[in-house]
Amino acid sequence: MKPTWMMVSLLLLLAAVTAAQMGPPPVAEQMKKFEPMLGNWAGTGTVRMAPDAEALPWTSKSTCKRILGGHFVLEDMTITTGPGMPPIVFRNVYTWDRVTERYMAFKSGNNGTWAIVPMFWTADNKVVDASTMIRQGKVVTERWVSVIGDGETSFKGWETVEGGEPFMHVEGSMKRGGDGYSVTAASAKLALAPPS
Repeated sequence: MKPTWMMVSLLLLLAAVTAAQMGPPPVAEQMKKFEPMLGNWAGTGTVRMAPDAEALPWTSKSTCKRILGGHFVLEDMTITTGPGMPPIVFRNVYTWDRVTERYMAFKSGNNGTWAIVPMFWTADNKVVDASTMIRQGKVVTERWVSVIGDGETSFKGWETVEGGEPFMHVEGSMKRGGDGYSVTAASAKLALAPPS
C-alpha cells in the first residue's frame, strides 16, 4: 500500500472512531411539549365533507408514542364514520426541527392526504397548524386548533375547497385510554384515494 493510501485510510478510521464515540445528539428539550399526547386515546366527534353537508358522527382509536430514541413522536389513528364505511387511517410523525427552530408534523392518511406542516404552540397550550394540498383534484386548505389537556384533547378543523369560504370540517375530543391502534401492513392497504 502506498503511503498516501495508508494516510487516507488512517484518517478515515480516526473519523469513524470519533463519530462513533460522539453518538447521536441529545433529544431536544422542546420534545417535552409532546409528553401530554403520549399513550392510547379514544375519540368521538363529527365530520362534514362539504359546507352544506350533514355532520356525521365518528369514533377513533389512536396511539401516540416516542420513536427513534425520542427524537420523534409517532401517532397512529383509525377513524370509523359509520356502518359499512371503510376506516380512515392516519400515520403522523411530530418533531422539533433544530435547523428552523420550530415544531413540525408529517401527516399522511389513506384518504390520499400528505402534508409537511409547521406546528405552533400558543401560551394557553393550544396547537395550531395549517396546510394546503390537492385532494381529489381540488385545492384544499385545512386549519386545525387543538387544546391539549391533562388526559383529554379537544380540536376543531376548518377547511376551504378551491379557495371558498371556510367551514367546520371536523370537531371532537379524545380521552386517554382504550385499546389504542397501530398501523399494520394490512391496514396500510386500505387506500381510499390515490396519494395527494
